[in-house]
Amino acid sequence: MGKIFEKLIYKRLLFWIHRHPTGLSNNQYGFRPQRSTEDAINVIVNNRNEILNKNKYGIFISLDVAGAFDSAWWSLIISSLMKLNIPGNIIEILKSYFTNRKAKLEICGNIAEKSLSRGCPQGAKCSPLLWNVLYDNLLKLQLPTGCYLQAFADDAFLIVIHENLEICENRANKALEKIFKWGNENKIEFNPKKTQAMLITRKRKLREINLQIREAKIELVNSLKYLGVIIENKNKWNQHLDMISNKSRRLYHQIMRTTGKEWGLSGEVLRTIYISAIEPVLTYACSSWQGILTHKTKRAKLLSIQRSFAISIIKGYRTISTEAAIALANIDPLDLKILYCSNRYRLKNGKPINNHLDAISFQLRAPYSSRLHPATTTNIDRKNCLQHHRIDIFTDGSKIDNQTGCAFAALEDNNILYTAKVRLANDCSVFQAELLAILSAIEWSTNNDLDAKIHCDSQAAIKAVCSRNTSDDLALTIQKAIESSTNHICLTWRQKEMFLFA
Repeated sequence: MGKIFEKLIYKRLLFWIHRHPTGLSNNQYGFRPQRSTEDAINVIVNNRNEILNKNKYGIFISLDVAGAFDSAWWSLIISSLMKLNIPGNIIEILKSYFTNRKAKLEICGNIAEKSLSRGCPQGAKCSPLLWNVLYDNLLKLQLPTGCYLQAFADDAFLIVIHENLEICENRANKALEKIFKWGNENKIEFNPKKTQAMLITRKRKLREINLQIREAKIELVNSLKYLGVIIENKNKWNQHLDMISNKSRRLYHQIMRTTGKEWGLSGEVLRTIYISAIEPVLTYACSSWQGILTHKTKRAKLLSIQRSFAISIIKGYRTISTEAAIALANIDPLDLKILYCSNRYRLKNGKPINNHLDAISFQLRAPYSSRLHPATTTNIDRKNCLQHHRIDIFTDGSKIDNQTGCAFAALEDNNILYTAKVRLANDCSVFQAELLAILSAIEWSTNNDLDAKIHCDSQAAIKAVCSRNTSDDLALTIQKAIESSTNHICLTWRQKEMFLFA
């Protein structure tokens, strides 16, 4: 399957899955489309904190799948797609996609070939989505009360919560039995030797719990590494802090082998490397552990990691203070950067951040399910439209003196028929203002049952409106407004000198 064709199949698959009434598991802890590893980590951390705060018992189990993508059963994938009401032509294409697949290995002129009967093709665009469709059947299992299962790719995580330790233990064993039974039925093997469990509680004197799979005892640990973050059984982040500290220092020493105070990479290049490669390591999933910033010693440890890079960037002496080195290196202090990334994540997910920004509503990325079908095109014309238009509407958006607004004017035979202007919040961008002006013009022409040609001086806004892949909520609203309108509406680009709003 060609890459372009495979990309088209992927988009159509994604569209139909998101539009299905049930879709993929959308419960509190199950797989959710358009979610990141940070979301999955936060679910676990929030549950751990709740268990500790309410003095309950919790058992966290990290499940390991042997061979993961290579063990995907093709017939189960096809049957799962049928349950999602995927169109038959797409299913037939995927059946053909799985037919007569072979693995070939060539060594020293000798070729070994083997026919394949299962496995998501590695590196293919559709592979992660097909795996999610298959693995979603696991998340739909009816587990005992108080048991929750979530997964990110092949990393499954079981959470069991109860006030009584014995009940919590029994429910965990029953849930594991169901999970491993499902694995046997669907040719997916869970490895009990690599599966780990962690007990969460505030109580100190406890008996040892016994968790088993196929008579194999699951290892009990005090911390679990999940999706690149070490989660401890207490609300501490010492091990994770040590991990990112050691990792960043190893990277620092590797970089230092290629540079020095008087030779090698320039300070600007080192700054680019730090911002692009080191800072993401230090701030990864920080919304789940940014609470450590309240501890002076842990905050100082983070800044000490950053200090080494700052001194290398400015090629300064080691006697220089941390604050001065960071300022001269023109990089953000790590504690403030972590706070910024954490607040940005919370804002994107509609969560409070306990400051003045809570009173402001933000335009978020539109969910995939709200987009048009990949094969759908709007009746917007970016080129010269030959149809006669009774009305010409000129739109504009601007930001002057930190104030944002937009307006449009409707003209008939060069006479102004109607004008309107809208004031936006000061933090809004010109791009948002341009889109809102277009949307207001469309709504006015539709309400008055008028065909119109809309003239806009923003090519970025026009391209967003005409794109089938846009995730901008305003652009999608404009597309839907035009689709639902019975009037002919086209959109053209004009030079700014042609018309200017006062």
